Amino acid sequence: MKNFLLILFFLAGIIIPSFSQKTGEGVSPEKKITIKSKDSKQQAYISWIYPLGDNLSVDGDSIELKAQIVVPTGIDPEDIQLMINDEPLNTKADEVSLFGDETKKEFSYANKVLLAWGTNEYKLSVQTKEELLISAPLIVNRSSEQILSSALKDTENSASDPISIFWQSPDVLKLGGNPLPLNESNINIDLIFKCNVPIVKEDITVALNRVKLRDLSLAKLHRVAENRYQFKMPLQLVKEGVNDVFIYLKTSIGEKKSRTLKIEYAANRPNLHVLTIGPDRDLKYTAKDAVDIGTLFSGMGQSSTTKLFNKVRVETLTGLKATTQAIRERIGFLYTQYESGLIQERDMLVIFISSHGFLWKGEELRVQGSDYRSENRWATSISYEKDLIDVLENMKCKKLILMDACHSGQGGSKDPATDVNDMIKQLNENRNGLTTIASSRGDEKSYEDDLWSNGAFTKAIKEGLKEGKADRDGNKVITVAELYQYLNSVVPQMVFQVKKEVQNPIMINEDLKNIAIYNLN
Repeated sequence: MKNFLLILFFLAGIIIPSFSQKTGEGVSPEKKITIKSKDSKQQAYISWIYPLGDNLSVDGDSIELKAQIVVPTGIDPEDIQLMINDEPLNTKADEVSLFGDETKKEFSYANKVLLAWGTNEYKLSVQTKEELLISAPLIVNRSSEQILSSALKDTENSASDPISIFWQSPDVLKLGGNPLPLNESNINIDLIFKCNVPIVKEDITVALNRVKLRDLSLAKLHRVAENRYQFKMPLQLVKEGVNDVFIYLKTSIGEKKSRTLKIEYAANRPNLHVLTIGPDRDLKYTAKDAVDIGTLFSGMGQSSTTKLFNKVRVETLTGLKATTQAIRERIGFLYTQYESGLIQERDMLVIFISSHGFLWKGEELRVQGSDYRSENRWATSISYEKDLIDVLENMKCKKLILMDACHSGQGGSKDPATDVNDMIKQLNENRNGLTTIASSRGDEKSYEDDLWSNGAFTKAIKEGLKEGKADRDGNKVITVAELYQYLNSVVPQMVFQVKKEVQNPIMINEDLKNIAIYNLN
C-alpha cells in the first residue's frame, strides 16, 4: 500500500443496504438497516471526511475523496469498492490510499476520482470478514458557478460516544506516532468535530505542552455539515525540541480529548533520512555493506558545534528480507513519509544499494532482490527507473544515491553487463536535486574481498566518513564532493593492490556536490 494521505472521522453506526460488488447494483433506501457490533466498544462504520461544505479543492475534472473507516478486523485496499452514481469504479488497489491503526482498527481512505458536471453521488463500501459496510451517499454538485457537497444524515448516532475529534491537518494518524518535523515556529492546525449538539469556540480548549492557550481569537470554527464542525487555528511554538498539542471539547452532552500531535521544532536544521539495501545472494558482503553504512550514519557525530541535522533516521533492509517486493515497498514508503511531512523539502535523503544489476532486453536497468531467479528475471527484480528514480523525483528534498548494482561476476567481483553504469548515468543526469555516486564506470567490475570485509566501495565510504579521511579542508564537515574525491582517489588503489584490476567510482549529476552529508565528532 502506498500514497497514504488521509484523515480520520468518527461516525457511529453503519448502514448496510442491498449491494452487489459483482453487478454494481445501487443502494436501496428502503432496505437500509443499522448494524450493531457484538462488542459495543468495537463498532463498524464509514464516514465521509472530505469534501464537506463549499470550499472544495478540484484538480481539473478530478476531486479527492476522504473517508474514515472503523472495522473490528483489518482491511486491505482490495476490500474497498467506490460507487459513482451507482456504477462501480474500477480502481486498481495500488491507486487507493489507505492508512490506519491496526491495533485500534481505525483507517483513513483517500481516492482521486472523476468529478463530472451536474450531480455526482459517491458511495463507499467495505467488505470485512463478517459483513458488508456501506457509507451514506456523498453528493457533490458541479455547475458553472460553484461546487457544493453534502453527506446524508447519519441514520443513527452512537449513544456511547456522541462526540468525536479528528485531525485533518496535520494528519496525526498518518504520522504513526512520530513527531512532525518543522524548522519554522508557526503551524496551522485543522480539525473536524462531530457533535450531536451545537458547539461554539468557548467549548474548545487548545493545549500546547499541556498549557491551556487563552487566546483563541485567531481560531475559526464553522459548521460544514450536519453535526460536523471544522476548527482551524494558527499556532506559535515556544520551544525547540518536541512540542505536544491536543484539543479538548466540552459540551452539555459530554467531553472529548483529541489524539496528541507531536511537533519536533528545530530552527533552520534539516533531518537526514537513510535507507540501506543489501539483498543476500551469491556475494558475501552485500548485506554487511548495507548494515555497515546504516551504522555509519546512525553513529554520526552530533556535537553542538558541528551538528548538521536535527534528527538522523536510519532504516536497513538486508539479507533474505530484501526481496523484490520488500525493496519496492520500502522505497514507496519513503514517498508516503514525504507526503505525511516526516520527510520535508529541506531534508536530505541517502539511499545505499549493494546488489546485482542487469539490463532487461538491453534497455531497462533492473536491480535484483534476494528472491531473484534467472528463469523469472523481470518479476524478481526492481526497475531502477520506475521503482526508484521516478519515486524520488516526486520528492522535493535533496537525494543522494550510493549505488553498487552490477551483474554478478566471479572471484569476489560484481561484473557489470555492458553499459549498466552508463545507463545509471543516463537515467540520473537530468534529474534535479538527485546525485548518484556509482561504484564503477562503464563496463568495469566492482570488487569485494575478505581483506576489506566489505566491497571496496563500502570500505572506502566508511574510511572517508567515519574516520574523517574525506574531510579535505579539516572543518569537521564532509560534503558530497569531498566524499566523491576521496572515493575516486582511494578505490582504484585498493582494488589494484588486492585484485590487480581497475575500478573507478563515478559521480552522476553534480547538483548536490557542495551539500554536506556528514559531520565528525
